[in-house]
Amino acid sequence: MRFLSVLVLIAGAAIGIFYPWAMSNFSGHAIGTWRVYEGGRFRPATVRLAARDAPVRVLVDLTARAERVASQQHTVLTLTAASGGRTALASTLSFNHTDNPRQVSPQLPDKIFRDEAGVIETVTPGAYVFTVGPGDADGIDMRAVDLILRAGTGSVDER
Repeated sequence: MRFLSVLVLIAGAAIGIFYPWAMSNFSGHAIGTWRVYEGGRFRPATVRLAARDAPVRVLVDLTARAERVASQQHTVLTLTAASGGRTALASTLSFNHTDNPRQVSPQLPDKIFRDEAGVIETVTPGAYVFTVGPGDADGIDMRAVDLILRAGTGSVDER
């Protein structure tokens, strides 16, 4: 009986840790990826979203020549999403929780840092303009910034 109780306790703890991680990383499907910074220039991305895409998770990949991007007090990038003259999402990105960035290639020193800009819960069908701009952090050798949208993402009950 003790073995069964310990087994149930371990299974509950595993579900409590694995389920939120799986929902935030693997739920939904990809809408697409747009390059919003390249060659020293930011440009907005216009994306048509449908009501069936809700909720939409907005992620940003920053490719830079660095081991770490910035400290916690600085904003590296800002992002706004607007549709029909109304702001649907506004976020500051600091990339401070990216401890293990991905590598572009083993031959290149560039690293890819990912940060979540937020979730657009309700989607009004139409064109959304995603505008990414620089923050107040200095000295970041940015190569590229990509906007990634995922549709139908699950949300985890924070309780």
